[in-house]
Amino acid sequence: MGELWAEEVSRLRAQGNEAAFAEMQRHVSTRQIVELTFPCGMRNLSGRVAEALHLAVEPPGERIAFQPQDMAPA
Repeated sequence: MGELWAEEVSRLRAQGNEAAFAEMQRHVSTRQIVELTFPCGMRNLSGRVAEALHLAVEPPGERIAFQPQDMAPA
């Protein structure tokens, strides 16, 4: 149930998928739909920004190792 909704949000198909939204409404409140949708959207936003800026995703438990030239003032 929630997985389908998260997938639809991630694939930018949630607005057009009334069946997925109705399925969510059968199981959870509107507030809970928002509480699931918001982090899905934010995760996708950060991924798109990172991809556009050619940023490496941090490995689990590690930080991005910035290069000295990345830290120089613009």
